[in-house]
Amino acid sequence: MADHILVDDAPARVEPAKPAYAIPDFRADEAAIKALEVKLAHLISISLQAGLEAVRVKHAARRRELVASAEFFVSLAREAAEEVTAATKQFNASVNRETVDRSELRAAPTLLFEEISTLGRAGRKHRAMLRAEARSAKLAKRVREIHIEVERHDGLLAQLLVTRETDWRKHFESEEGHAELLRDQRIARLAAQVDAIHAERRAYEQRLEAGRVSVDELRAREMAREKLAFLVGKVDGLYFNGQVQYEDCRYFRLRDRTGRDWLLDWDEELLDLERFEFNIAQMDDGSYMVERAIWSDRRVGESRLHDPKRPLMDGVDLRLIAALREFTLDLEDPWRAERSHQLDEPKS
Repeated sequence: MADHILVDDAPARVEPAKPAYAIPDFRADEAAIKALEVKLAHLISISLQAGLEAVRVKHAARRRELVASAEFFVSLAREAAEEVTAATKQFNASVNRETVDRSELRAAPTLLFEEISTLGRAGRKHRAMLRAEARSAKLAKRVREIHIEVERHDGLLAQLLVTRETDWRKHFESEEGHAELLRDQRIARLAAQVDAIHAERRAYEQRLEAGRVSVDELRAREMAREKLAFLVGKVDGLYFNGQVQYEDCRYFRLRDRTGRDWLLDWDEELLDLERFEFNIAQMDDGSYMVERAIWSDRRVGESRLHDPKRPLMDGVDLRLIAALREFTLDLEDPWRAERSHQLDEPKS
């Protein structure tokens, strides 16, 4: 009676005593841990974006200077190209030649004119055209150099951003950086909750290593963590899915068609059931009916969620064990029930 308490009202009844341990809600705990991981990743992301944006702003002034200089020299080069066009037209007009062949244009004064005055005027136009071309070529070179400087600046900035991002990620992965993130007021409450979860798990592991965890607590905790429950009620499509052992307590592990796992007390007489799929159903009087499952049967088995706060010290109903034993015997000898019925009939 150590695990039960007497109730003083009449008629006298026995109720299970409340366990001295508390089983955590693993589903809620894992959700909190996952939520903290998501929030930490979000904080790291926005911190990196803010830092990288600060680097871009810091180097944006230099890039603006380079771009403005490039635009200035592009405008000068455009004006120089227009001067070259105008000087070329004036030279063509002075020699009365409509050609684009440079060799012919430059040879024209010596080939076409005999008067010295005319030859001098064409020479001046020719030299003005050459100066305009030289200035245009110099400005075009300067424009190319400025564009190269802009591209080099962008390349160096991209390398700097990658380096800074790598360094900051390493910082956030370190203990100091992780602690810095946890101190953020936006996640401080959730971080404290997760710290309490990890503290409780460490304390449990220490008690487990020291041998101060009872088999009932161990079983209840592991069942809550793996979402297991003792087999009960009406469940369809059960099949054996391994074994579970908590110290000296040994159980079959079964899975139903919904994918939920159940525990069944270990019984050597039930080993032959590992080859079959079966359904169980509890009758109104508390007894159980077990039948062979059919693969074409698509009924969804009834299964209940495991309540981690419910004490799990009673195990599986013995009436279910008895029904499963009978089912096993029927599988081995299909005519057993009929022979037994014939023996029970009175002789005439």
